[in-house]
Amino acid sequence: MFRSSLRPLLILAVLAIPACNFASVLTVTYVESGSREFPVYGTGMSVSYDYDMTTSSDYSKYKDNVKSIHFASLTTEVKANSGSSGTVEIFMGPYGSGDVRKVAEATIPAGPETTGERSITWFDQGYGESLVSNDRKFRTQAQAVSAGANALVKVSWRVEIEAGS
Repeated sequence: MFRSSLRPLLILAVLAIPACNFASVLTVTYVESGSREFPVYGTGMSVSYDYDMTTSSDYSKYKDNVKSIHFASLTTEVKANSGSSGTVEIFMGPYGSGDVRKVAEATIPAGPETTGERSITWFDQGYGESLVSNDRKFRTQAQAVSAGANALVKVSWRVEIEAGS
């Protein structure tokens, strides 16, 4: 008797499940990451590199439901080195623009020493986040501060995007 009285309630519950829009309550966090190797010689500015997350298939999937964007990390790695020790400065700016500003710096050891991937010692994370939050893309460049610098520096970034309703 008890089982037969629950049957209508179970049927109603099963019928109600498809009416719920689970996609509207789902929150997804995914990562956009990238890297670029910059040759830094003397004190001249390196070539620029433009990064556009809107070309990512993951971004295309979630672009209409982005809740927040967090610039999670910026790292450097000295891949090759035949110069003196010094500092490399990382610059960022609007996509396609020559208007870049210093956002980070890292140490370059004296050659021939190289390094593994290292966290940046100083990073203007707020400016990086404003670029990716507003435009979803940015330009980056690198410059050595030491006149005797001669290194290949890999700059890597990791951006976390939270999407959902």
